[in-house]
Amino acid sequence: MKMRWILLASVTLMLMLPTVLFAQAMTPEEVVTAMIEAEKAGDLEAQIALFADDAVYSILPPSPDMPGPIVGKDAIRARRERIAALNAETTTEITGVEGNTVTTLSRYIDEDLRSLGLEFLEGVEEYVIQDGKITEYTWTMTDESLAELMAAMPPETMPESGGGAFPMYAVIMAIGGLTILVGLGL
Repeated sequence: MKMRWILLASVTLMLMLPTVLFAQAMTPEEVVTAMIEAEKAGDLEAQIALFADDAVYSILPPSPDMPGPIVGKDAIRARRERIAALNAETTTEITGVEGNTVTTLSRYIDEDLRSLGLEFLEGVEEYVIQDGKITEYTWTMTDESLAELMAAMPPETMPESGGGAFPMYAVIMAIGGLTILVGLGL
């Protein structure tokens, strides 16, 4: 009986040994490549599996539906489900890898943006990878895409500036300039 257990343990160890010896954590670039492939396939579970439990997910500039960073897989899942519900399409190209940070250039379009007459929004994505998981994700819209988005938005959806007709910073600058001139005796 004892010999059987030793034999069974030996066979099991021999079968597992190649996996243990050759198993390696994915490189940061491989993690992002896996994310790109999961997005293309529409595989939400594969996308979420690539994030760390406490990952931070940000969109810049902030939007009304995402005014700040979200944290954790549950919040990221909810965000990604909303994106999928809008029939979003993303094309992504890795543009740089430096240490554990991967940068990409992406083009994003969904039903809401199509209804505004936009072809896509372009942004730079930055992924920070630790131990084979995405710990930080930031998508920053390019200035050109931001200008196109603002031009396409109906006036009633435009964010209010909150400022008056005459900008307060101009008053502050004028007072500061006068103070400097008086201080210099001019």
